[in-house]
Amino acid sequence: MTTFTHTPVLQQRCFELLAPAISVDNAILIDATLGLGGHAESA
Repeated sequence: MTTFTHTPVLQQRCFELLAPAISVDNAILIDATLGLGGHAESA
């Protein structure tokens, strides 16, 4: 069986764009992409 590994290449840029929204108290981040949740995992 082949194991798939996803490396988020736009991770830093995504966090830069989301920073105003996720830097507030009680912020909720939902990774609704079809990948393996790499961005949410690293948040």
